[in-house]
Order: sequence, then C-alpha cells, then structure tokens
Amino acid sequence: MECYEKTLTITDINQKLIVPMDLLGNLFPDPNPDSEPEPIPIPLSFKDEWGKEYTFHLTVRPRQPGQERYYKKPEFMFRGWHALVVEKELEVGERIFLWRDDRGGHLRIRARHPPSLHRLFRITFLH
Repeated sequence: MECYEKTLTITDINQKLIVPMDLLGNLFPDPNPDSEPEPIPIPLSFKDEWGKEYTFHLTVRPRQPGQERYYKKPEFMFRGWHALVVEKELEVGERIFLWRDDRGGHLRIRARHPPSLHRLFRITFLH
C-alpha cells in the first residue's frame, strides 16, 4: 500500500495542487490528453480522516503552440482543492498525504499527520 506525501508550496496553497507525473496511471487515472484537443478535467473524490468527501479536478497542462505532445504535469484545479485548503487552514510547508484505501478503493487525503497503519483480520490498511 503506497502513500504519497507532499509538502505544500505557495502555488499549492494559492493556485493549484501540483503532483508528480508518476502518480498518473498509478494512484490517479491518466487524462490521456493526446486524444483530445484540450485536456478535460477528471473529477476525483477524496475522503478525509473523518469521512468528509472532497472533489478535486485532475488535469494536465494544456499543449503549448508548436508542441507535438502534452507535457503531462498533473495538477488539481483550484476550485475543488481550495475548499480543503480553507477548511483545514493549510499553510505553505505543511504536508498532505494521498493514498488509495485498499478496503473500498476510495482515494483518501489527510493533512499534517501521516495515516496510521492498522491491521484487522489479516488486512492491513491506512487510516
């Protein structure tokens, strides 16, 4: 079970959450922009440690004039992401943790403190 840790930057707090490209196709679906004229945001639902659901919109940077292919730098658009920033009072330098829950396949997010590893009936999970 993998958990991705991100230290928040000023861009993450004020504009959009930027995540590494290797999470595409692994933790997150690949928007596959090469088949579209413009990248289409993919809504993804995350649950926090209290079960509250947040919807973030995953996209990649648009193709620049003259580029043959997209530079797949994934980012979560400000609209949904900002609700979590405000509610959790996140600041530059704090950490968030993202993972997929093995029990239900839900995407999970937690701010500041890493999720705890639990074992129940021979099943290991993060919470």
